Amino acid sequence: MNCKEVHNNLTDLVGGSLDKDRRAKIIEHLKQCNDCNILADRMKESFRIIEKEKIVEYDPEFINRLESRMAESRVVHMNPIWQITRVAVAVAIVVLGVFSGINIGRFTNEVAVNDNSDEFSEEFYSLNDIYKEPIENFFLLNIEDDEQD
Repeated sequence: MNCKEVHNNLTDLVGGSLDKDRRAKIIEHLKQCNDCNILADRMKESFRIIEKEKIVEYDPEFINRLESRMAESRVVHMNPIWQITRVAVAVAIVVLGVFSGINIGRFTNEVAVNDNSDEFSEEFYSLNDIYKEPIENFFLLNIEDDEQD
């Protein structure tokens, strides 16, 4: 058996999953080849360390301390009345904002439609002309103007 075959089967040898014949051939090779023997020893040591690290000792008091800290962090230190007040204020601000936006929109639309004064610029009137005339007519008029030119 050559070194490459031994290297390919070394993890199975250390893990104990080789059949008897193959295991005997690899052990015979390890007795004759110092490099493969050193590699096998290192692999056995690595497996031993890994197995040792898998076993984790835990402190039962640690779990109790952790659970008590988690329970303490769940406790809200805020007065329930203050919590309700905060929610009520947030809702009131949102409702006030929505109604203010609706009223501002109505006011500007009424001013643009009903007011004949020259207080507003031409751009404002042209933007609000959309409510007076369907957009299709606007495009048709522009196409007719372009065709006449």
